[in-house]
Amino acid sequence: PENRRFAESIGLLAAREGRTLVSGNAVGADQTGQDACLRTGGRVICFVPDALREHRARKNVLFCSDEGWDIPFSSQRALRRNHYIHALGGISFVAQCTAGSGGSWSGALASLRARLSTVYIFDDGSPDAEALTRYGAHPIAAAPTLLRQLPPPQLSIFD
Repeated sequence: PENRRFAESIGLLAAREGRTLVSGNAVGADQTGQDACLRTGGRVICFVPDALREHRARKNVLFCSDEGWDIPFSSQRALRRNHYIHALGGISFVAQCTAGSGGSWSGALASLRARLSTVYIFDDGSPDAEALTRYGAHPIAAAPTLLRQLPPPQLSIFD
């Protein structure tokens, strides 16, 4: 429940600040954040891993695919879309992940390695959140009420 509230808070924050939420439309945190954003008049870009024709038009939602209109779901597409999500977002929030597996983990890790976005992880006290922090994600105890309240990323000697 606390991770769900975090995702919802991020969706509300995006709408309130006039940002466009970029998401993968996955069940769980993605859809929770999207729904909160749209409920409050925000905009969402969804990179889907399945056929675009499966998604009905919705107000303030742009559905995108890196392949054709009719291409079905594949796990490769689900993982590949993470690059688009993180690169377009600029700032990424991870509500929950499982260390070593799943789309949230692999997307955040790829983003950190390629420096596609600054990644913030909800510090829920789990070993999984701690693991992502070791790779460079910035732990936060709660969703910010303003984006400017986020702790700035630490620069390294390579920046």
